Amino acid sequence: FENDEFVAIIPTTAEEFEREGNLQYNCVYTNYLSAVIDGRTNIVFIRRKSAIDIPYITCEVKGGRIWQYLTAYNRGVQDESANAFRELYCKHISKNWGE
Repeated sequence: FENDEFVAIIPTTAEEFEREGNLQYNCVYTNYLSAVIDGRTNIVFIRRKSAIDIPYITCEVKGGRIWQYLTAYNRGVQDESANAFRELYCKHISKNWGE
């Protein structure tokens, strides 16, 4: 999913989880990788299109809704455009969950 400014990226390797956790100073690698592998949750990396390789928001999606949407150090998102993207992404998830 994407808009003009942001893109949601689904990680596919343990190395991607580890890099995200290290650069975002969060526990996505240590606490969430096994849950993703087991199908208990989903993790998505939200990136600015202008800096696609730089972690910005780590997002947990479960049960057709966003459970967590956090920047580095597990801080809430203050960026209005990133929060607007969240709203669009929420609608997309709820419409397409389970397809």
